[in-house]
Amino acid sequence: MAENMSLHQVTSQQKTIATVISLLFTVFGIGIVVLFIWSVLNDPDISQAVSTNRLILNFLDNYGIIIPLTVFGLGITFLNYSRRLLAGDFITSGWAQSTLFWVMVFSILGIAVHAFQVGTANIGVEPQDRIPFNTNLVLGLALLATVGGGVWRWLDQNRKLVFTVGEDTVVTRQNLVAWNLLIPTVVVMVLVAARPLERTFVGSLTDRTFAGAVTKEVNFVGLQNYTRLLGFRIDTIDCVRNPDNSCSTQIIENTIEENSEIAVDLNSIPQLEPAALDVGIDFFTPSTLNRLITENESFKNGLATAVKAILEEGGTTANEVQVVEAVSGNVLSVRVDGTPQEIAMTKRITELEGVDLSGVDLNYPTDVTLEGLNTYRIRSRIIRGALDTLVLEQYNPDQDATIDDVKVSGFSSFESFGITITRIETTEEPVYENVRDKVGEAYRNYAQVSTFDFFGTRYVLSARDAEFYVAVGNTLFFAVVTVTAELILGMIIALTVNSKFPGRGLVRAAMLIPWAIPTVVSAKLWSYMLLDSRIGVMNDMLIRLGVIEKSLSWLASVDTRIWSLIFVDVWKTTPFMALLILAGLQTIPSDIYEAADVDGAGVIRQFFRITLPLLRPTIAVALVFRTLDAIRAFDVFDVLVGKQLQSMATYNQFVLVETQEFGYASAIGVTMFLIILVFTIIYVRALGVDVE
Repeated sequence: MAENMSLHQVTSQQKTIATVISLLFTVFGIGIVVLFIWSVLNDPDISQAVSTNRLILNFLDNYGIIIPLTVFGLGITFLNYSRRLLAGDFITSGWAQSTLFWVMVFSILGIAVHAFQVGTANIGVEPQDRIPFNTNLVLGLALLATVGGGVWRWLDQNRKLVFTVGEDTVVTRQNLVAWNLLIPTVVVMVLVAARPLERTFVGSLTDRTFAGAVTKEVNFVGLQNYTRLLGFRIDTIDCVRNPDNSCSTQIIENTIEENSEIAVDLNSIPQLEPAALDVGIDFFTPSTLNRLITENESFKNGLATAVKAILEEGGTTANEVQVVEAVSGNVLSVRVDGTPQEIAMTKRITELEGVDLSGVDLNYPTDVTLEGLNTYRIRSRIIRGALDTLVLEQYNPDQDATIDDVKVSGFSSFESFGITITRIETTEEPVYENVRDKVGEAYRNYAQVSTFDFFGTRYVLSARDAEFYVAVGNTLFFAVVTVTAELILGMIIALTVNSKFPGRGLVRAAMLIPWAIPTVVSAKLWSYMLLDSRIGVMNDMLIRLGVIEKSLSWLASVDTRIWSLIFVDVWKTTPFMALLILAGLQTIPSDIYEAADVDGAGVIRQFFRITLPLLRPTIAVALVFRTLDAIRAFDVFDVLVGKQLQSMATYNQFVLVETQEFGYASAIGVTMFLIILVFTIIYVRALGVDVE
């Protein structure tokens, strides 16, 4: 309870001063509003505006939105202070005293900032070009600081005697202290965050261009940019009716590829008999070549003669060539007149003189390389024809109308070869009306985004800016999937590294490596790793593991493009999520888990009843941070897929740079901010952080 004093203990002078202070806040409240209005009316940009459009635009450019709201808000607050102080409210006197303290502080800071600006701006400037010192401003701020400081001092000494209405509680004192500590933060937030956002919002209300012609007149367009950006419509369309009122249909053909294997007995193909082989020596394994060199004299002599011819073509005369062994592939180790050499044998076996392999038996799995067999298949028209015959025995387009084409993809083993079957699937679908024809002139500024069926009715979603809606869909899908995956994986990693095991510190440090790599750098690295050529590490690894059968165009295919981006982002930012959750886990006292163990609660029960509830604030913070990053994702989209798949951020950059529409791009930026704000509110409400 405020210190209640008897009326005879309060002097008439103190009561008079208290009344004057109360009325002073009325003067402050009315004065600050009147002064602002007077400044606006005497501003040349306002008073000389030739149209309402120009008047609004000049006002927003010069004063924005935050300054008017702040001025009128302070005016109303001061008037409320005056009313409550006249009623002797003790709690209000505390708020009034705090307000006067900050009025004094900011007045002094205003004088210092103005002096600093004038001083630094006039360094090295000619006298006639110097910025004048605003004496009226400095005197006004000095008077405000003096009055504010004097009244603050008087209230500090006398308010408990004069203002006796209201209960002074611990909560009210804590609130006052908290706001005193918070005011500098609020001011910084207004200057650093709110003012730039205000400028963006003001820009979204104009048709200002980016880096355009400076002579172009900027106009205030109100919410036209938002109407164009967010305008959408949903129309229902009916099928095209036949004379009997039935729906007209059309046949839709879809091409589907499927992979299969065909068993093959290589010994049953005459063209693969040793005597008929038209291959290089790299067709055989090195061990088989060495066996042929040792056991087949004609083969050894044929190689020696070919090596001698190769040397002579290179200008070297050799009297005696002796083949020693096959080193690897098509490289032979030979002795030329007693000197060891290695020679690359590029000639095929049919080009070797006197070679006879008719009596040689081949065991393909051990004597022939699979790569050599596939190379021979590609080069030999006869072998390709033999394989095509085997294919037709099982997949004959003349007997199966769904087969459009069958291609041999190569030997996957010595017992089978792979094929790719292209099938044509036909479906009968209704023919729907054209939404543009149905709606007519009202559809002129719209473009179709997507269609969907609901309870047998087809709906068409159209938008004035269809590309933006597609970008929003891409961004939200990307954000929801990545943040969900990162939360689950981050939780698993955090729980793992929070346990005690040897090398825990090293693991904690190593898990941050992906997060430490700049996004542009990691995205560029992944763009090479996801290539569909032979240097694509991901394709090579997945083929070796048997997950996929052939290289995929991860970033070029519509089906895999967005999932590639999600994978790259999850790989990079999961450590960040794990780090935040790990910090939350370490704040949970261990004795809670010890008590749960004593009560017989298992690990899963402890996780859902102890860990998750206590981690709710941490999870909320992590979700807000990651959702904010995901919704404004730019670099990973820009580096990996460019304009093939746009997020809201890349579309915003496209509009700003390519079309030069600063006002429209600003509207996109404000919309992104609102979407992030909605997600933040949902997280806080859903996780109950605001209650705690």
